[in-house]
Amino acid sequence: MKRIATKPTKQLLYLCIAPGALALVHALLILFSSVGGSSLSKQTDTLLTQSWGWLVFVLAVVAAVDYYSGRKTPPLHFSRQCKDILSLHRWSSITLTVQTQALDKPMMLTLVELADSTLELSQDPLQAELRPPAQTRLSYQARASHRGDVHIRGLQFLWPSDFKLWQSVWQADEQSTLKVYPDFQAISGYTLMAQDNNTSQLGIRRKPRRGEGMDFHQLREYQKGDTSRQIDWKATARKQKLISREYQDERDQQIVVLLDNGRRMRSEDEKLGHLDHAINAMSLLSHIALKQGDAVGMMTFGHDKRWLPGQKGSSHINTILNHVYDLQPGTHASDYSAAAQSLVQLQRKRALVILITNTRDEDFDDLMPAIKLIGKHHLILLANIREPILQKTLDEPVQDLDDAYRYIGAMDYLQRRQQVKQRLTDAGVFMVDCHPQNLPIEVCNSYLAIKRSGVL
Repeated sequence: MKRIATKPTKQLLYLCIAPGALALVHALLILFSSVGGSSLSKQTDTLLTQSWGWLVFVLAVVAAVDYYSGRKTPPLHFSRQCKDILSLHRWSSITLTVQTQALDKPMMLTLVELADSTLELSQDPLQAELRPPAQTRLSYQARASHRGDVHIRGLQFLWPSDFKLWQSVWQADEQSTLKVYPDFQAISGYTLMAQDNNTSQLGIRRKPRRGEGMDFHQLREYQKGDTSRQIDWKATARKQKLISREYQDERDQQIVVLLDNGRRMRSEDEKLGHLDHAINAMSLLSHIALKQGDAVGMMTFGHDKRWLPGQKGSSHINTILNHVYDLQPGTHASDYSAAAQSLVQLQRKRALVILITNTRDEDFDDLMPAIKLIGKHHLILLANIREPILQKTLDEPVQDLDDAYRYIGAMDYLQRRQQVKQRLTDAGVFMVDCHPQNLPIEVCNSYLAIKRSGVL
């Protein structure tokens, strides 16, 4: 604990008025005596001068003694209790415990948490009444506006001197580092709905399949619509009734998310950047794919290059989140060709590669060779983020020439984007082209549709 500064209190300023008032009285007496044609007696003048001197001396001594009493380290000990992991844009509780030592009477304490600017506090500063010898707890809420690590570098508080003529600013080095993860609402919502077989509320469509799949699941009674190839004749003879085989989607498949974190992903939409929406989509997809028994890996490109090999098991979602929670977009253009070359070297086994990015028509010349290279070894799903401002521009009424120019520009851009989409679809690329807030659900639906089709 260290002292940052010391400043006088209002009490000291009020006391400093007394010598000034006495000097003013002395000056007025001299003035009135001169105006009246008489002079102030020497005895009175000496008495006032000595009184003023003694008053200044006593005040200076008291202020000096009290100043040095305020330099003593306050008898306080701080500890902070909070979650190590916060969810982006979600309020989380933090409790600050103050243990008083050798404090003989209650007092008010004002303190400020030294937190990063990306961490919003519900109360700033904090105030509490200390009542020795019991502990005092101060609770408040904190909310982070960006993913990654945020720091509380300590706290500062005001501590009065013994006579309360001085107030010192002290800093306690009670530090905390918090990890800000993507919002867990989509994942937790899927988990709760999955328990009730109600994932359709999230927009995830699970169509039942009676036809042949890749993995045998179970035997069941024949149902209308089953093909003759599904009938298990041995079980039918044994049960004396028609028995059909039921198949499930193939398990143990490889899923790799290729995540762009270049400059195009810096765009923001309703407080969330495109990269935040992409990470939310990857998180929800990973949760679903791991539950399906598939192995999920990931690779980032554009600014910060990271690689995580595919693994199976529900616990792998924690590894994925730990790998990307602090990922931030850069300022340089993404190199799709370099990313494709790195991926085919790192991922040898055939996989469904889900490329999440934000492309423009001018990116096609670089994107298409990368798509062809990846397509030689893997199946590709391109998830392309579309800026909501384009649709907003089309929906606004055209009232003047500038509005007409903006409308025509937006239409031309969307038409060229649709042409690129069609060329990619003709090349055998699965496509998702949607607004960022719809990205998680659209990607998951496309993944489930690809699994049902058996093309992987």
